[in-house]
Order: sequence, then structure tokens, then C-alpha cells
Amino acid sequence: MRAVVVPRPVDCAVFRRFVHAFLAEELAEGERLALQDHLDRCPACARYAEVEASFERVLRARLVRAAAPEALRARVRAALAAESAPARRGGLWASAAAALLLSVLAAPTLAKLPRQAPVEGALRLARAATVVDRDCALAGRTLCQQRLCTNPQHMNGLQIGEGYVLAIHPDRPRAAELCWDRALRGRRVHVEALYFPALGVVQVVQARLAPAAAM
Repeated sequence: MRAVVVPRPVDCAVFRRFVHAFLAEELAEGERLALQDHLDRCPACARYAEVEASFERVLRARLVRAAAPEALRARVRAALAAESAPARRGGLWASAAAALLLSVLAAPTLAKLPRQAPVEGALRLARAATVVDRDCALAGRTLCQQRLCTNPQHMNGLQIGEGYVLAIHPDRPRAAELCWDRALRGRRVHVEALYFPALGVVQVVQARLAPAAAM
């Protein structure tokens, strides 16, 4: 497998591109240290990494062993029997192929999310909210000030009620747009999402923007 090379200098975009490899400890020491150095200096990416790590833990908790169909089991058993003499069938390559087939039977799959309780600790949320600059909103700045803020590290959030601002998990194109598009600040949006109270984070499933108000 080709070694992963992290571009230099490491900015927010680079860090978020490699955050999953970083969290999984799949990087060489030099590449990991370059990302860690950025993480230590960037509060926004530190929060982003914390959210990603939390979601990975939740998803891993939902991994279940899928029961393989009997027809597939029969095909795998037949393939293994055919490769019982690796020296005659191609040696190491045949053994590797047999091992790969065997792994199919035990491959974990992500369970479908139940209707009422999608994942442990998550609640279904369907309501209107206002898109805000999360950092500015938490600092008490007005919507006008938030629209003028150009800090590239500030992520949008969803404000529900007075002072209650939820972070957005940018795992889907629509969610990423809500999270990063500064032009959306101040816009009303109706979201359907999974809400993680312990994290103050929503995973957006659907979002519908209200018509832009005259400014």
C-alpha cells in the first residue's frame, strides 16, 4: 500500500481531508505530527476532530455481524474446497483468494437505523432553526455581525431558541453547505436530523431553506 503523504503546509482543508486517517492512526509518524501540530493550534479543527471521533464511536457501536445467505456460504465452501491444494492451484495467491472469500462470511455491516432510536444517545429532530455563525453566536454577536465575519475557521450552526446553538456534522453535501456557506447566515431552515444531546451536534438528514427575507 502506498504511503500517505500529507500536503504542507497543513491548513484546515488539509487537516479535514486526512482527519479519519489521523484518528485511525494510519499515518506515518511525520505525517501524523504535521496534522497534530495544526490540531494543537486550531480550535475549530480540534472541535471538528472531536465530533468526527464521537461519530465514529457511535457508528462502530452499531456495527453488527450480518448473517450470510446459505447460497453464499455454499459457494464459499466450494471455492475453498477447490483451493485445497494451493501448490497445484497457484500457491500463495490461491490461499489469499480463499482467505478473502472466507472473510465475506464474517464481514460486519452497518445496521439500519431504527425509526424511534437511530443510534444510542441520538434523538430525532424535525423543526425550524436559524443558520448562524456558531462561534460568533456563542460570543453574543448579532446576525449582522455574523454575516460580516470572514474568519475561515468559523463553522455555521443551527440556533434553536434563544442562545441554544447546535453544531452541524458536515458528513453530507447538504449538511456541508449549511456548515460552511457564510451566505446562509440568518436564513431560516427546516431540518430533519439526528440530535446527539451529549455532543450538542446534529447530523442533518434533510434540510429545506425558507425563502430569503428582504434585507
